Amino acid sequence: AAAAAATLTGAVVSASADGAVRVWDARSGDVLRVLRGHGDEVVALDVQSYIVSASLDGTVRVWPHDTRSLQHHHDTALATLEHTI
Repeated sequence: AAAAAATLTGAVVSASADGAVRVWDARSGDVLRVLRGHGDEVVALDVQSYIVSASLDGTVRVWPHDTRSLQHHHDTALATLEHTI
């Protein structure tokens, strides 16, 4: 199941079964960034001050949200939380 959330910066953030989170320009439809790091489907997404994504791989990742960070290729998660059983 894919998730999507609109942002205040005119972008749309989406997540999908391939484990990637994508940031899209809402006007042009162009992909601005592809945020990689999950090893399985991303099933939850929240966009506030940061982009937060959760995956079936048991991780939650926190990504920079502001346009300047995204334009400077900061596509590495700021934090990763891992759940183990």
